[in-house]
Amino acid sequence: MNSRLVGRLVGSSVLAIALLAVSMWYVTRDALPETIRIATSSRDSFYFEVGGAFAPYLEMTSGHTVEVVETAGSLENLRMLADGDIELAIFEASALPFEGVGVVAPLFSELVHVIVRRDREIASISDLAGKRLAIGEPGSAMREDALKILAHYRLTADDVVLVGEVVDDFLADDSIDAAFVTTGVFSPSLDVLWLDGEFDLVSIDDAPAIALKHAYFFEAEIPRGLYAERPPVPARDTTSVATTALLAARDDATKLLVHRTLEALYETDLRFDLTTLHSANEAREWPLVPLHALAQSYFRPYEGIDLLASFMESLAATKELLFALAAVLYLIWSAYRRMKAREDAEEFQKLKDHLDTFLNETIRIEKAQMKTDDPAQLRAYLNEVTDIKLIALEQLSHEGLRGDRTFLIFLTQCANLIAKIQRKLEFSKR
Repeated sequence: MNSRLVGRLVGSSVLAIALLAVSMWYVTRDALPETIRIATSSRDSFYFEVGGAFAPYLEMTSGHTVEVVETAGSLENLRMLADGDIELAIFEASALPFEGVGVVAPLFSELVHVIVRRDREIASISDLAGKRLAIGEPGSAMREDALKILAHYRLTADDVVLVGEVVDDFLADDSIDAAFVTTGVFSPSLDVLWLDGEFDLVSIDDAPAIALKHAYFFEAEIPRGLYAERPPVPARDTTSVATTALLAARDDATKLLVHRTLEALYETDLRFDLTTLHSANEAREWPLVPLHALAQSYFRPYEGIDLLASFMESLAATKELLFALAAVLYLIWSAYRRMKAREDAEEFQKLKDHLDTFLNETIRIEKAQMKTDDPAQLRAYLNEVTDIKLIALEQLSHEGLRGDRTFLIFLTQCANLIAKIQRKLEFSKR
């Protein structure tokens, strides 16, 4: 065999290996789809609003177009995700487990609202016997929540009349006595129910027991007047159960997709648009099911480094040195953590004190606007409370503060006060 032939064979072999390497890279590369699709729910739902708020931030972190997909809700979203029709899905925790998908992050808590007409003398869940109830479409997570709660009170389809759609049918059909609606706090889909004072909320008195029976439920309280003030809705502090809205991707999603998604959730200003969004710390410690493996690698990027340290320490020649070095580093790290914890605690307390100042300002405006019907003065109060809210959101950016009860009360107070002043201004125009 001459050298020219050998050269050709070597050249062909190198070319074949290069083509194989390129092919393997192309097949296994960690890429993003041209368009990232997020399955949400109907266009007037809170899920759709959340998807719309999230999309521009994901476009920013991924560099790709993001499409918000309107669907029938949680179960359809998970089926579409498992079938590969979309890349991300928002769904309710009660739909778990679902084969082939993994939870990327818990998004926010969702309250179960048992809404009743005030003139139907419904004071408890037991009073729903013989009533017409709107609980959502068959197969929806909202409907499953309602059925589990009704079953706890030994109410079956023989005891009540079940209908599908919730808010729209409830408003349009006076024969519907009550509705079960699972949604986030301040969901716009509920706003229309509180306008004329026709509806109220009733307690789920056995909430602790229901939460023990179903892992995805936890006990929650809806404070008096959270949604409206005249008349207050709810009329008194109301016990309920809550679940969690989750974001999921396929088990075989790429690392790039999962990490860009989490960056959009926790490394942008999304929390200013979605104030009830869980923090990264809350997501990291979420207990219900293990997070998607790629989400865990985002939250714990250095996990496993202790194995490397153990291996190094096993080397006889450097064992003592490494042990001493590790002890020194641990002491330094512990001292730093304690110092940082003290600083964080002091900073957090300062912010809470500042929050109290903002809350007192809204109370002052609340009292002042009650004493006037002058449009100019009311507009001034409206501008003032709006400025207070914007300044508070800008200055009080501490992650722990956003989940604080006082902060939620402050946001609720601002929202109710703004709505109240706007209604007085509209009335003055008539």
